[in-house]
Amino acid sequence: MILLVLLAGLGPAHAAETVPVPVTLVDLREADASTKLALACLQGIVNRGAERPVLYCVHTAQDRAWFDQVYAARGFKPEEKTPAEAIARFADRIKGEVLYDPAQPETINLATALAGLEDVLPVTAAARDASRKLVEDLTRFKDRREACHWAIESLLPRCNRAKLAVLKPEQVGLRDYLVAEKILPVGLNPGVKEEAELLRTLLGKLEPGALLFWGERIGSPVETRALFARDPGDAMPALARATAMRLVPGADVANLSFHARVPAYAPLRQYKRLVEHHLASYVTFLFSGNGNLDFGLGRMSTLWDDAARGYIPLGWELHPLLAELAPALLSYYYVDAWWAGVDQFVMAPSGASYLPPADPKAFEAFVAETNEAASRADLTAVSVIDVSASDHDRPWARLALQPAVRGFLAAGTSLGPTLSLGKPLIGETVHVTDVEKATEAILAAAQKQRFVLAVVDAEKVTPTDVVQIAARLGRGIRVVTPHYFLDLLAERVFLDTVGPTMALAKLTKVTFSPREPGPNDPITVKATISGGVIDARVKYNINGSPDFTEPLAKVGDDYVATIPPTLRGGKLTFKVRITDGLFRTSWSGECALDIKATDSDEDGLSDYHEELCGLDPKNKDTDGDGLFDANDSAPLVPFPRPKDVEGPIITAIVTAPRTPPAAGKPMALRALVFDPTGVKEVTVKVAAGERDLGRGEMKQIGSTQVYEYPLPTLVAGQTVTFTIGAVNGAGKASLVTESVPVTVGIRITSPPANTLIQKPTPIRIQTAGQVALVRVLINGFEVARLSKPPYEYVWNPAQYDAATHEVMVEAFDGEGMLLDADAVYLRVPPKRR
Repeated sequence: MILLVLLAGLGPAHAAETVPVPVTLVDLREADASTKLALACLQGIVNRGAERPVLYCVHTAQDRAWFDQVYAARGFKPEEKTPAEAIARFADRIKGEVLYDPAQPETINLATALAGLEDVLPVTAAARDASRKLVEDLTRFKDRREACHWAIESLLPRCNRAKLAVLKPEQVGLRDYLVAEKILPVGLNPGVKEEAELLRTLLGKLEPGALLFWGERIGSPVETRALFARDPGDAMPALARATAMRLVPGADVANLSFHARVPAYAPLRQYKRLVEHHLASYVTFLFSGNGNLDFGLGRMSTLWDDAARGYIPLGWELHPLLAELAPALLSYYYVDAWWAGVDQFVMAPSGASYLPPADPKAFEAFVAETNEAASRADLTAVSVIDVSASDHDRPWARLALQPAVRGFLAAGTSLGPTLSLGKPLIGETVHVTDVEKATEAILAAAQKQRFVLAVVDAEKVTPTDVVQIAARLGRGIRVVTPHYFLDLLAERVFLDTVGPTMALAKLTKVTFSPREPGPNDPITVKATISGGVIDARVKYNINGSPDFTEPLAKVGDDYVATIPPTLRGGKLTFKVRITDGLFRTSWSGECALDIKATDSDEDGLSDYHEELCGLDPKNKDTDGDGLFDANDSAPLVPFPRPKDVEGPIITAIVTAPRTPPAAGKPMALRALVFDPTGVKEVTVKVAAGERDLGRGEMKQIGSTQVYEYPLPTLVAGQTVTFTIGAVNGAGKASLVTESVPVTVGIRITSPPANTLIQKPTPIRIQTAGQVALVRVLINGFEVARLSKPPYEYVWNPAQYDAATHEVMVEAFDGEGMLLDADAVYLRVPPKRR
């Protein structure tokens, strides 16, 4: 028997709460260049010294949107001021002025540095305030080179040696952060020989592995690889790589002095679906920002609001520095992804730096920092750009040794599915810039390989476009999230290339902590495993949700995984699965935990979860549209009432456990029905053509707004029509009709679930409709293919460990398309000695 042990222990600290603070908000969209510079520098000065940030500048519409969506919803109260009013408001923080000359662009950078060092305001001669002390006159320099030499000699020794910025004079966004962190900005152009030499000198005076913020946006990984294929010279990526600096391109981002000082309000953890094996090809779509810091705070936010986002599995590159520079904004994405359940995040190229450093010693530090970043924001899949000259220098070879790194997407590299030290790796299969061309390319690629990485050009393609592509791929190609994709790839490549070994494994003990987790507590699971294991993971679900998974990593003598906070109350069940060198899989016993969480309004969402999402924990319908928050994909935006509908809104009509319904197996009709005045009655009529299949009342499931009706046994090939009627509390009625085709069905008729199997036992399978092939899988691995009825497979439990085992059957048509599946869990008892 495998022992489940409770480990008492303290849970981690809760996510920090934001204390309500008045914020001076200044709109600079119409301001001139000198005003923008002055306010950005003032912002860095006052935010650096405040317990909470107190000055926020609006440079773009997106800046305002972030404040309204994230900060205003969490207690930050905007007090809108003009630039002059803001300067007057914080006059006591200004210790003087520094004079710069707009005609000498480099003096703008020097003025920014002095603003950080001396808490002074940069001004032009025309804007001088005689009442303030003039700390420095920067108009004396003849050219950029002279100004930069002075900066290196006089300013750099006093500045932050762990960071440097290369900015054009007109790039204002990052300057508040530079002032707050006392970072030196320079305008040196590595494309000019003399300036490149000076920049090299400057970089040599920084700390090893310093952050190099670059205001310029960088192109695609293909362009970067092409740059290194020829002589890159002193191009910024090459210069940063050669000097072991951590390049951060696209760094002209505003308000980082504000963003960096507001902590994350939600756990930065992702929920990863447990893979299911099918005879199909798989594609994952990855929206890429090419490693630019501004992608996550700009273009990605626009794409995130696309109407199709949340309805199809998608991957998104996030820069790992955002966990440090904008943790609250990162929380916004993570909470939203948890809500929709189909978005996953990947670490942007190439981990802790845009490119791995060339120096071996610096590379080891880069590897460690990448592993730390992967842990900090659960960005365990890493997008990597490879510009190495030989196979020996490939970056993933050493990154794969890091426990937090679980797989690689090699952007810009045409590399087929493979493994690097057991970690999945695949190159960019298709670059998505157009719906038609991408569809053709994915279909062609799927003929050659089962796994297709489609990297999406985020400037040209939207989630709506991806939905159009996915709709044209057919049922033989499944769209999955990046983590799901990499897990499948790893298992398939291992089976195809490594083959079985005599490395046997045994699971002897599973422990977990804390003893009584709350909705905001992660749960640590430890397993004691002896022998050789090729895969170990914990499978879990929350309140009967789809199964999620976390891999178990070797830590000392144990294998350890952390289940993310559930964010809600209810029943959490988990078990550990291990696979040994003979591909034998065994499971621990199942453990069930009662996650206790306060739900003041009894809407199915814990108070903690509602606070994360900016909802009212004492009102189950925050936006007052009749749809409870727990069922509402946009709980702060009233659901649009269809034209001419006076009664309840009837939507989300599905059949369970699958849609479209399968023939020959138990099915039920479900619909979401709601109204601000309440729902009095819901009825349904079911028909197939002219044939009446029954009618009756749909019953509400618990306290949800989902209503259910058991369907009669359906026949494959039928088209079934549902006519649903509902009446609200005011006596108003509504009617909706929907038709769906009935597809082939498959089910295991015996033995029933949880049967104790002690001798060879037939697994009997029944199909309804035209089936060309039935596949039988034990614990995810194929054991038989059956081509004609009666469909039966004799399972010998002597070949399996004492544990609970999953038996799955799948039905396919003549073209290899998956039609339906069914599964049961069967138990094998301990063997007698």
